[in-house]
Amino acid sequence: MRCTGQGTLRLKLYHSKTIDIPAYVIPELEHNLLSTNSLEHHGIFVDAKHGTLESRDGNTLAQFVRFNSLPWLTFHHVVIPPHARINNLIQKFPLDVVHRLLGHVNS
Repeated sequence: MRCTGQGTLRLKLYHSKTIDIPAYVIPELEHNLLSTNSLEHHGIFVDAKHGTLESRDGNTLAQFVRFNSLPWLTFHHVVIPPHARINNLIQKFPLDVVHRLLGHVNS
């Protein structure tokens, strides 16, 4: 696989925290990947037991969902600059994933 572009991905987390991490365009990948090493460099850690991203001091910074046993951070955490052109950000999700993301919102 070869990289055809690179840039910076800005994530918006809880408590108005934003982080910038390196992003690479690899057309052969079916899904967008987020490096846990890049997160840890910013003091953010995956808490698999609670399904969250946590700061060093234990504050929850984001919730994630599980899909095929992998943690997925939803796209509402991605900050898209007004002038940006996004080609492959939205993916089709199976119904069970959509339900976990939005299920019971009117309860």
